Amino acid sequence: MTILNRYVAGGFLLIFGMAVAVFAFVMGIGSVIKLVDLVARGVSAPALLRYFALSFPFILQYAIPMSVMTATLLLFTRLSMDGEISAMKACGMSLWQIVAPVVMAAALISGVSLYISNWLSPESRFAQRRMVNEFSKEDPLLLVEQGRWIRGVPNLMVYIGSKKGTNLSDIVIYQYDENTMRTSIRARAGTVGVSADGRELVVDMVDVRMEQPDRKDPANPAKAQIMVAEYYPQRIDIAARRQASTLNKRPRDMTLPELMVAYRNAAAPYLGLELPPETVRDDRMKTLVEINSRMAMSFSCFAMTLIGIPLGMRSKRRESSIGVLMSLLVIFCFYLFVMVAKSMAGNPALHPDLFVWIPVVAAEAGGLWLIRRMS
Repeated sequence: MTILNRYVAGGFLLIFGMAVAVFAFVMGIGSVIKLVDLVARGVSAPALLRYFALSFPFILQYAIPMSVMTATLLLFTRLSMDGEISAMKACGMSLWQIVAPVVMAAALISGVSLYISNWLSPESRFAQRRMVNEFSKEDPLLLVEQGRWIRGVPNLMVYIGSKKGTNLSDIVIYQYDENTMRTSIRARAGTVGVSADGRELVVDMVDVRMEQPDRKDPANPAKAQIMVAEYYPQRIDIAARRQASTLNKRPRDMTLPELMVAYRNAAAPYLGLELPPETVRDDRMKTLVEINSRMAMSFSCFAMTLIGIPLGMRSKRRESSIGVLMSLLVIFCFYLFVMVAKSMAGNPALHPDLFVWIPVVAAEAGGLWLIRRMS
């Protein structure tokens, strides 16, 4: 590597390191707010420090792509405005030779981000949940996790689409006996509370639709009995569930190999109970979206570098605030596609798992085209 290559690479890594520190500090404020709640519960100082430390892999998962884009824009804006790129070209270097150290550094950073997103971050997140589970055994409502099946309850499987405090939405309950589906209950919304003895959750559902398969011919949907109710209460025995030492992993808590296993096993019967095909399909698509979102965000480090190089060189102002603003706008577009894809997970026909790759491919193609035009 020539002196000029080391100069460019050193400038990029310096700005990148400073950007990571700034973004991690800003995003760490959310963890501090959670710590305040734990302090109110009387959690010890060592436990608080460990909980805070476990937040950093998740913070880095999102801070690294933002920092790569910011560093690329600021570096090449400065090099362009100071005439250093023109000077390097006058020394016989092509534009590809000038940007090569930054592109290689971005490729290495993408690999690090890939490891953090698919192994370190989910394991740290799950360790945090285990800590909170230990802290909060006195609060049964914490057993209700949104976006995850509640299992281990006798003769019941419960799914909560969204939870805000005690308010629930998109509720699905399967009642079964002897591994045979007895009743399928779906409700638009509801509230959850705890019985006086603390052994049961009481779910008060509204806008309810219940379906009971025919006992003699359960596979024939035409013979199923369908009932509609404005209000329906459901009591869930959680005594055994609260005493269980295991904590189920959500997709966000799973490493990449665990997500692959979850995808393959989505159609496997649970306790001999076959889930409806649409439930299996939705679970598989949510897993695919999670896998592709992590991959796309990791490889976005490389894509943001390619699009950031020509954008920085075309910038007419050298203020750092402009570079940060431009980087935030580009990053927002990347995150927007990820959020939209996750909201579309219930519509597999739209292929939301591939939707997250649109900004990555577009940024890489656009960046390569612009660099070629400017070289």
